Amino acid sequence: MTKAYLNITDQPAPSFWARWRRFALFFLFMLVASITWTVNRGALDRPPAPSNVDGVFYDNIAVELNQNSRFRVDFRRPLWRKTYHDANVTPPLAQQYDWVMQYQGSGATTMRSPGYPLVLAGIYRLFGYRFDVARVCGCLIVSLALSMLASWIAVRWGVVASLIFCGTVVLDYSVMQSAGRIASESLAILLVTGVFLSAVNAVEKPNHVRWSVCGGLFALLLLTRGNWNLGLLVFVPLSALMLIPTIAKRMLPLKFQHAVSFFIAVLIIATPWWIRNCSLTGHFAPFGSAGTCGLIAAWCDESLKDHGNWQPKVFNDLQRRVVDDLPDSGDALVPREVEMARRSSQTAITWCKNNFTRIPELMFWRSLSHWGFFNRSVPPILHWLNVALVVCGFTGCVLLTGRLRGLFAVVLLVDLAIVSLTWAHLGRYAIPIRPLIHLGLALVICRFWQEVLKEHPLSRWIVPERIKAQ
Repeated sequence: MTKAYLNITDQPAPSFWARWRRFALFFLFMLVASITWTVNRGALDRPPAPSNVDGVFYDNIAVELNQNSRFRVDFRRPLWRKTYHDANVTPPLAQQYDWVMQYQGSGATTMRSPGYPLVLAGIYRLFGYRFDVARVCGCLIVSLALSMLASWIAVRWGVVASLIFCGTVVLDYSVMQSAGRIASESLAILLVTGVFLSAVNAVEKPNHVRWSVCGGLFALLLLTRGNWNLGLLVFVPLSALMLIPTIAKRMLPLKFQHAVSFFIAVLIIATPWWIRNCSLTGHFAPFGSAGTCGLIAAWCDESLKDHGNWQPKVFNDLQRRVVDDLPDSGDALVPREVEMARRSSQTAITWCKNNFTRIPELMFWRSLSHWGFFNRSVPPILHWLNVALVVCGFTGCVLLTGRLRGLFAVVLLVDLAIVSLTWAHLGRYAIPIRPLIHLGLALVICRFWQEVLKEHPLSRWIVPERIKAQ
């Protein structure tokens, strides 16, 4: 039964056009679901929520890109401020944008990744400065990613598995609410899906072109979600291990040359942004200042008490101290960002030295918080459903075989390394890879019903024997 579950088939694969029709149906279903979630969260034409600090900055940068073709912040721009002023004096958000009205920062910045602001600027350029269109485009992006994954699941494990995936992922609050949110999660979901599917293709049919495509998509992910830059640093020593003959044999058909193709594609796309950041800061800071600025809120007593979650208050307190010590210098945010990065990293290093024995405990709680296990804003029933989802999803990964299982293991372990060394924030940073956990859940459910039905004809309908040996 296990072999039938994972391997060869006696049924013909669907035609090209049949796959496209199925993809279109998946896409329509996901789009309706994501837009429904978005509409239920409030008016489509509102600015980013007051608590969505990143979204406000992304919006401001996108406007600047369209007006000046420069990646910069300008909270002093009158027409942009009027949008938030109007929202700030109108219920139900009255007085909640006070922080936007009080903030007067302007100038180039290294705190934000360029991927999502560039996409948002393109949306504004095509359709005008409209938040409703931006939210619908976010739903389109997420729907594209999820329908790509659902179609791939249907090809490998059958339509029933893909339908189970669709049925569970559209009930995932974290994934669905991010679709219509003016934030980078929607684009990150698409890019993680693209990187994963291209990596599957490159691992199963390795050549330089496929690994270059995978590297290019991974570079776009780096430029969208800055925390994955640490993932790149993890991949480098892993690739170097392939130079050892005994390890290389175990990793066949992967070759060191394929890793070179991957990294060359990453460098071609990401290097200009890295050079820009180093030039602005005057230091070797290719990934910008966001990561080092945030360390103080991750490696502290407050984070340890809160199960490893990132602490906005600690970060904001540091920001206020830096602003007080460095008077406004007009069109210059970078000096403040550099000073914040310096103080933040020094404080975090000091805490780690003084609490060396507590670091494993902090990293353990952080690995759990990464999946939203300690999000107090979630009702208890949803909390336990999320725990069941994650546990079953990881279990589903065990049902995979061969290189596909290894690829899942690499993705999940690198993600764990990233969050352990940086920070977690109520499950937000796991959103881009949560669809892969739903894939594992779908496989668990299919396997369960196969075991229940045993030799019943419905067993082969649940998971057709159509996938090739992995």
